[in-house]
Amino acid sequence: FERPVIVPEAIEWARLVSLDFETFYDADYTLSKLSTSEYIRDPRFEALMVGVKIGNGKTRVIPGNKLKAELKKIPWETHSLLCHHMLFDGFIMSHHYGIHPKRLYCTLSMARGLHSNDIGAGLDEVSVFYGGHGKLEGGVEGMKGIHFKELWANKPLWEKSARYCANDVDEMLRVFKCMLPK
Repeated sequence: FERPVIVPEAIEWARLVSLDFETFYDADYTLSKLSTSEYIRDPRFEALMVGVKIGNGKTRVIPGNKLKAELKKIPWETHSLLCHHMLFDGFIMSHHYGIHPKRLYCTLSMARGLHSNDIGAGLDEVSVFYGGHGKLEGGVEGMKGIHFKELWANKPLWEKSARYCANDVDEMLRVFKCMLPK
């Protein structure tokens, strides 16, 4: 058997959008009880915030009430999208916002392809495997059952959730850069 030569993708770093959604969930409306497609298409779906980093710029957390307008400002015909779970975040982008980026990159799929069953493919485990600190503790637990208006009104919870979201984006991009040469 001869291993094929795989030439790494030439990433346009300045046009790479790293993104992570945080969404409403509760005891009955959760990804552990619904498929990704059912969850995103459900009338209860609500995007609470999204962390966005363009290139190596600072990660911004955009509140749910400004998402559509802010995402539409990005020229997606020239920009690519990086998510940790493209099936989730990418489907939200296309289904709810009608956005179709130039290219799609998924660190969850990359982790599965590179590490199979050696490590889990969740962002926390992949981050730690690649020398990071992983996800922040307790970032979304306080958001259970909380809609955007309630979250936005609770500044300490908003700030904690926003830090969690931004950390996910930063760690995702970091592990993407580690995995890409492999």
